[in-house]
Amino acid sequence: MRWLKNISSIIEIQRKGLRSLRSSCAKMPRGLPRGVSLGIGDSVSVFDISGHHLLSNPQARQIYKEPISLLPLKACRDEIVTLANGNKQRHFDAKVEEVKDSRGQTFAYVEILKETTDRIALKAREQELQYIKRQIKLKKISSEILTTSPVMHKCINVALHCAELQSTVLVTGETGVGKNMIAAAIHAHSVRRDKPFVQVNCGALPENLIESELFGHVRGSFSGAISDSIGLFRTADGGTLFLDEVGDLGISLQVKLLHAIQDKEIRPIGSSKTYKVDVRLVCATNKNLKTLVEKGLFRQDLYYRLAVIPLAIPPLRERTEDILILANHFINKHSRKSKQRKIKFHHEAQKILLKYQWPGNVRELENVIEYALAMSTGSLILPEHLPVYLVPQRGNSQTSRLSEKISNSVIPQDDRFESLAESEKEAILNALWRCKFNQTRAAKELGISRITLWRKMSKYTDI
Repeated sequence: MRWLKNISSIIEIQRKGLRSLRSSCAKMPRGLPRGVSLGIGDSVSVFDISGHHLLSNPQARQIYKEPISLLPLKACRDEIVTLANGNKQRHFDAKVEEVKDSRGQTFAYVEILKETTDRIALKAREQELQYIKRQIKLKKISSEILTTSPVMHKCINVALHCAELQSTVLVTGETGVGKNMIAAAIHAHSVRRDKPFVQVNCGALPENLIESELFGHVRGSFSGAISDSIGLFRTADGGTLFLDEVGDLGISLQVKLLHAIQDKEIRPIGSSKTYKVDVRLVCATNKNLKTLVEKGLFRQDLYYRLAVIPLAIPPLRERTEDILILANHFINKHSRKSKQRKIKFHHEAQKILLKYQWPGNVRELENVIEYALAMSTGSLILPEHLPVYLVPQRGNSQTSRLSEKISNSVIPQDDRFESLAESEKEAILNALWRCKFNQTRAAKELGISRITLWRKMSKYTDI
């Protein structure tokens, strides 16, 4: 039987360690089909068209408990087979090849198993090691970003995963949530951590200056260009460029940023020369870029380039468990700066902090703590030491009696109760102070129009 001799010779060749069955098929006119290749350690078993076992190589005889095929006897590739071996499991990549005669008729099947147990175990160990490394990084980053919130921990985990990649990240969230800290953490735990981390606030500079800031310029290219500037893209070469408030970029500058991302090269203003740059972009915005795209204020193609990995930071009101942790952190931070005594919150002041919605998020909380430290004179921060907009009933007798009980001090009755006008004046002053005297933002925060705010400021001439 000529076909049986052919198959026997195949097994003999494989037993001697032939790298691939392809070369043996070239020598045998009616052997296995072209494209079949075997490794030295592969197991091979041959079955006739009825499924009867014909022969196997030594590796196969160690695997098969019974002389039956593990796969259906039809041509197939890339199947996965798992076999129990005592308490352990062995994994194989399996395939079945047809053996045809000179007329093209199938008369036998060859089942080939390639063991992948060690490879799978190694991959599992690599994943375990990766998990341990990520946990170490998470512990380190937790000392930089204080949180006990599950949603914030999930956000940090995504940031750590982003750090292992090279894709552009778009960090979104309200003003003051800490987008810059997340961007810095992504860079600090990436392979680029030894290279520059350069950040720029796109909303803080006029459009004609931000272009020069990003791409550089040559001397004399515009009025005031008294020397060459390489720009932030080239400054951050090999590292990370963090574009904060990227939603404030004008359309013309969006086009140039898109070309810089696509071509990985920039051209300074007034220069005919282009420069290749290797920069990882992390962008941030407190605006809804999808809405800006729909309004035609932001390029759709640039949006998709920037939002390869979107990362949304939750506002402080959605993670109230972090409020007191951050408040105590800011107390320690500013107390050390001013060398003040150790100060704590009274529980009524804590309740006020927890009930407030914090539209300005963590940045607003820090400002409030700094204000409270300036107002307090004892070892406790009381409700009366907090800004008036946090305590809308500050002038009623119940709160006054509470403050009296807490402070155990004798305060004249007239000083203890503030008039409505004084409360309104203090609320306006606090809002202006928090918003750095930006009247539009202060009016929005107070829930009134800018005209109303202007009228009230005119009423209190000392503001």
